[in-house]
Amino acid sequence: MSLPPKVSRLSEIVRPADCVVAFGLPMSEAEFDESLKAGPAAYASKYLGGWSQYETQLASQLNVFSDELSGLGVKIIKNLDIEELRLIFLDKTVVVVVIFSHWAGRSVEMHGRLVDAEEIVRCVPQDFFGIFDICVCRPMFLIERLSRDRQNCTVRHIPVKADPEMWWLYFLCLFRLLASGNRNYLDATVEVSQAFINWRG
Repeated sequence: MSLPPKVSRLSEIVRPADCVVAFGLPMSEAEFDESLKAGPAAYASKYLGGWSQYETQLASQLNVFSDELSGLGVKIIKNLDIEELRLIFLDKTVVVVVIFSHWAGRSVEMHGRLVDAEEIVRCVPQDFFGIFDICVCRPMFLIERLSRDRQNCTVRHIPVKADPEMWWLYFLCLFRLLASGNRNYLDATVEVSQAFINWRG
């Protein structure tokens, strides 16, 4: 007897090339300026020192991180917009979609604007049996809608505010582990999480 599609998908060995990491946060000065146009809720507005502060404290590290993931074979999308997100989910070769961005109200920042959670849910096809790993602080409204309306999709998130540097280290370790082979994504996340718990004591 064959396994249900969702169970079968989750049990597959996952390689970095099966994954997309998409960045909704600004990673260049032009993207930073676009983010500012979204108003006081935009992530860039938190940096009173402007682009120079943001570049030093976040953007430079984001670009190094994305380059390292790309070197492992992960597909990288910068300056993500809602149409790109829809196309990612339509790609049948994609098993895992990871998004790094900012949550405000009930929206996720993408391409210099705040995209409502309902619009994001509509990007996920009903027949997507993969994993949507949401690296956005406290996106509970989005999680609830995905869990209710896209039950074939496995949603991962951390329900607390996380330090960006810790996120990057975690995912770099995760994709390096996947690159070594013979693990499905969820097993790999458990392995890395346990290593972090042991490391932090």
